[in-house]
Amino acid sequence: MFRLFKRDETGKIAAYHEVWVEFYPRRIVEHWGMIGTRGDTDTHRIKLLRSLEKQVDDILDPARELGFAEIDPSDYQTLIIEYLLSDAWRRDDELKIREAEDALTEVLGWTGLGLCEGETITDTAVEFTCRVLDPDLAKTRIAEQMADTEFADYSRIYSE
Repeated sequence: MFRLFKRDETGKIAAYHEVWVEFYPRRIVEHWGMIGTRGDTDTHRIKLLRSLEKQVDDILDPARELGFAEIDPSDYQTLIIEYLLSDAWRRDDELKIREAEDALTEVLGWTGLGLCEGETITDTAVEFTCRVLDPDLAKTRIAEQMADTEFADYSRIYSE
């Protein structure tokens, strides 16, 4: 995955532009938008007789010309989504924990906000660690996207 971001006049990260390679069905996926929105997507067929690196650069170069660039890992902040252990959240329910991690990655990734890095299981909770660019906006998007799902029952979302 190759991610570029653009800052607004105040220096805040405002937009994203990313690409990733899917070897089957042999395509490069391009995804861009304003931070916090699902944005737009386009696909490009991989050309076998051309360097994959060059093909990715050709897709990202117009964004770079508009001021998009890589960011420092320190631009991300840590956000924890906590689910208290109960009948619904058991420490040994690996499938549900993986599905929750995937759901969080889906919400954060498709809105350019970040990603879920995994979980920690304590004596009382399952805590998912996410790296996000805008914690307040990420909290809002998570609440919206998790509503009416089996993952809506988190006990809290907090910045670390």
